[in-house]
Amino acid sequence: MPAATNLLLTHCVTLWLHASPEDHMRRIVAQGDMRPMAVDEAAMEDLKNILTGRVDFFGKADVPIDASGKVLAEAYMQLRSEV
Repeated sequence: MPAATNLLLTHCVTLWLHASPEDHMRRIVAQGDMRPMAVDEAAMEDLKNILTGRVDFFGKADVPIDASGKVLAEAYMQLRSEV
């Protein structure tokens, strides 16, 4: 994955659409996804660790878009204003 990301960073405009752990969890549950992570009491801590682990890697994107608390149309409008 690092090689592919470096290739994209070198040759493309890259976007990183991210959100808070709470938004991620709400979206998972709203989609009806009841995988063990969505119902496990430690799920939020696990999700926070996963997302924290992605910051250094995906944070290299040219345009970070924080979609926390936004509906699709709002995130889209932010993206349009950034690019």
